Amino acid sequence: MATNGQILVFEPDLFFSSKIEGVARKMGFEVTVIANFEELRQELENTSPRLLILNLDSLECKLREVQRFARGRAGECLGYYSHVNARLAEEARGLAIGTAVARGAFLGRFEDVLKRVSGP
Repeated sequence: MATNGQILVFEPDLFFSSKIEGVARKMGFEVTVIANFEELRQELENTSPRLLILNLDSLECKLREVQRFARGRAGECLGYYSHVNARLAEEARGLAIGTAVARGAFLGRFEDVLKRVSGP
């Protein structure tokens, strides 16, 4: 069965990652959820997902490393953060990691992002 592509999700929170996975699978994407930084690094060494989704709060001290090993590996990167930690958004944007939105807005925009990146 053809899919809309692969999505790689870094999210240690099982409940939130299952929400992301459910929406993406319903829209025809293959989804891999990673909860560990080293697993994320290894997965990006071996794949080039159409979309990389990052919980920026969980990667706070490793954003520079993510930028180094994720650059050019994913078609697009979308990060989200706690609204009380807006500094992370600025840091992610400064490192050109990708789009960064508050976690509350993330799920509201997620289907639109999936529609935009879907296809061959």
